Amino acid sequence: MEFCMHCMVPLAEEARFCPACGKAQSYDCPPHHLQPGTLLSGRYLLGVALGEGGFGITYIARDIRLGMTVAVKEFYPTGYVSRNAVHSQTVTAVTRGREFFEKGKRKFLDEAHLLAELHEEPGIVDVRDFFEENNTAYIVMEYLKGETLRTRLKRVGRLPFPLAYSMLRPVMESLMAAHKKNVVHRDIAPDNIMLTRRGAKLLDFGAAREVFSADEHSLSIMVKRGYSPLEQYTKKNQGPWTDVYALCATLYRCVTGTAPGDPLLRSQQPLRPLASFGVNVPPGVEAALAKGLEPYPDRRYQSVQELLTALNKALRTPQPVVSDRTDRLPQNHQPRPTVPKTVSNPRPTVSNPRPSTPRPTGAAPRPLPVQKAPRGSNDEARASLPRPADDAKPHRDDRKEEEKPDDAAKTDDALMDALENLKNDPAPDDEKPGVLRYFFMLLGIGAVAAAIIISFLSAHFN
Repeated sequence: MEFCMHCMVPLAEEARFCPACGKAQSYDCPPHHLQPGTLLSGRYLLGVALGEGGFGITYIARDIRLGMTVAVKEFYPTGYVSRNAVHSQTVTAVTRGREFFEKGKRKFLDEAHLLAELHEEPGIVDVRDFFEENNTAYIVMEYLKGETLRTRLKRVGRLPFPLAYSMLRPVMESLMAAHKKNVVHRDIAPDNIMLTRRGAKLLDFGAAREVFSADEHSLSIMVKRGYSPLEQYTKKNQGPWTDVYALCATLYRCVTGTAPGDPLLRSQQPLRPLASFGVNVPPGVEAALAKGLEPYPDRRYQSVQELLTALNKALRTPQPVVSDRTDRLPQNHQPRPTVPKTVSNPRPTVSNPRPSTPRPTGAAPRPLPVQKAPRGSNDEARASLPRPADDAKPHRDDRKEEEKPDDAAKTDDALMDALENLKNDPAPDDEKPGVLRYFFMLLGIGAVAAAIIISFLSAHFN
């Protein structure tokens, strides 16, 4: 049975294109790569190379025993070995690097054994097998579908800090478990973090870097500009704090869109604060990243646990929240005084020239003081009601008044007309009231009381 060299799904015989991935079944293979169709360990059928780094080449492959797609990483340190796979699949170590190659190969296999014990960690790629062949070593890993963080950042530019942190947190927690087994990654960067539907996973552990760090010719494959700390340039004192720097550099790249500067030049080129990129994060988050990116190891967090604790504490610290309306108020703004609400349909008030005793709300209305008119002059006598002030109009609140029944409206109109007539024709001060004057007075009081009762009942039942 034939398989697509790009995605390893079964193909019909002599098929030129894959119906699954649509790619042509032709491939320009570099001479030092193993050719598609190579069978390793009697069960892993290789496809094309997925990627190549300073210490190895990763191929897509088919486990013909289990019938599943896997990834196979071959130990191939650049500059220390050579091969022309057209003539031979065997890797040949160069003379000056033979000792480093043998030590690195053993370290490569030891690391595979330790990583196989971490197969339950969600943030680390699952190692399923490892073996030696072609004078080198191989690690078989789960095949991950997705894209690298580097590819994602090239497409979107940058990520909000909460999203970047939640994405990388499983990787950080799994890395803590690796550090407990004395496994240090030494090459954390966006291109070694795979984003899948199940979350982010860390790829390409490089334990062999510790061996090659003793060689002065290995600097080009030991450091990654922007993500490697100072101790990887000096090849001294590497440990979990080395991965702490790379994790903080990766977070910095995610939120700013650019990697931090070279640690060798930090004294001349200080680390740019996140605010200069327009990134708004809690102050504790920026302080934690700055400490994690300290060039010197003794000034940095010594473990991933310390970094996680600092970031979690900063994110839990409540930040002052200012509403948008408050931000737009002028500095000399004074709050508007509160105006008390009044009861709808207030009773008409009439100013009294003489002082009167205040009465409680809801008490029965008292008779208005009048001037007496002489007996027999009832036709000329009129109620001496004081004229209300201009501003003594019924006060109404902002709510819409309820509509009154027609009878109540007619009563109010008649009452107001009667009061207006009395105001326009006051009686002389020296006249005494007669029987007719008392009659008009009582009639007015009764009309006012009737209007109030009708308004109250109408508002209550409606």
